[in-house]
Amino acid sequence: MKPTVIAVTDEHGNILEPTWLQRAEGVHRQLRPALPPDYAAKMQRVFAGGGRMLVATQGEAVRGVAVYRILEDTFHGIGVTPPTQVC
Repeated sequence: MKPTVIAVTDEHGNILEPTWLQRAEGVHRQLRPALPPDYAAKMQRVFAGGGRMLVATQGEAVRGVAVYRILEDTFHGIGVTPPTQVC
């Protein structure tokens, strides 16, 4: 089965795919075991602060998670911060 990349959030940090956010938790915790118990609330705060999420899926399974930010500054212009989690 071919992997697919799904945007969990839109460009404003709104959650587009709550089911995929929920499914991403297990993989995300493998990468960041110190995440607080209320995963959804934590991620909503991250998204409200500019974070965005993509998941790589295969069928119904999450195979990878990327959380990133798009920033604009006066020197570099627009850029993407390195993903904080990728599996």
